[in-house]
Amino acid sequence: EWVQGLPNHGLCSALIVAGDVATSLDRIAETLRTLQRSFGEVFYCVGNHELWNYPTKTPDQASSDSAHKLVRIVELCERLGVHVTPARVGGCLVIPLFSWYKRTLFGEHLASKQNLTQTERYFDAACQWPPQAGGDPEDERLSTAPGIADFMLTLNAPAIEAAEAAKRNDPPDDIISFSHFVPLPQLYRGYAGLEKLMGCTELGEVVTKLAPRVHIFGHSHLRVDMTINGTRYVQRALGYPKERWGAGAPEGVPMLVHGRE
Repeated sequence: EWVQGLPNHGLCSALIVAGDVATSLDRIAETLRTLQRSFGEVFYCVGNHELWNYPTKTPDQASSDSAHKLVRIVELCERLGVHVTPARVGGCLVIPLFSWYKRTLFGEHLASKQNLTQTERYFDAACQWPPQAGGDPEDERLSTAPGIADFMLTLNAPAIEAAEAAKRNDPPDDIISFSHFVPLPQLYRGYAGLEKLMGCTELGEVVTKLAPRVHIFGHSHLRVDMTINGTRYVQRALGYPKERWGAGAPEGVPMLVHGRE
């Protein structure tokens, strides 16, 4: 209902969707199509909820694991014309980034599975990760396996190469990057029991190297607008319905981060 109620922003607009749209492929497609009717261009990256891999009664919706589901979502976006790779909008280069979380964001390197809290062990247990995608060989439902974040970050190599080539050959006026997960520890001021599940320092290193004017992210369900070392970091959290009240509630429209009304 919220998506359907968005006003038409015209052909010269671009929307960045920083993940956690839905778990069902049909619902992801429906939502993105609806957004395309309100915005000239739509950019998108997957969050953790998209990669939950529940059993399904519909064969065409079934995915063998979360990595396979990721491929299907990217293919879906390509068919719809939703950007999941870098693209220019006017003079601005917009760069989607794949990401995941591991405990490095707050300076801790996971030595063994025995170090995990109950929350960390079962967070995103609906995901299913094969060893080829960084999953734990003994527990494919363990989404805190550090190799998953490493796998996701390797998928950014083409985007980083494209950005570097653009800077050399046809420099954009501005760069905007975005990820689902949190790139810097300063950007998370929520419940401490979830901080190891927010992002990873390696993602922050990628963003720092890109040096965008703005980096947009999601995941923590917090409202953030902070400038660090010349980059503005923004989270415009819609959140769950129960979170949409009080001073932190969204005003009903996406937040303008580049250009003019």
